[in-house]
Amino acid sequence: MGTCINILSDKSKSGSFIPYRNSKLTRLLKDSLGGNILTVFIACIGPSPTSYDETLSCLKYAAKTRKIQKKVTKNIRQEDTHLTQYKDIIDSLKTEIDQLKGIIK
Repeated sequence: MGTCINILSDKSKSGSFIPYRNSKLTRLLKDSLGGNILTVFIACIGPSPTSYDETLSCLKYAAKTRKIQKKVTKNIRQEDTHLTQYKDIIDSLKTEIDQLKGIIK
């Protein structure tokens, strides 16, 4: 997952191949990381001195994920055009069926 985050957060590597298939986690998060979606990253850190290394690496990781910027656009479907196209297709198929029935008789 680190390689995916590194490529997505680095602006100079934009447009390059992102290896989502390297792990199961990146396959699951593919749409959240690189898709048309807003994603929240929650970093869990601990105040204990024994967990200093894990806390530091988690904060560095969170800082890198914060640099990922995607342009989110609203998905709009125009259903009216789709419905009229389907009605036209159904009407043309009905006329074709009537013509074929006439040929068979």
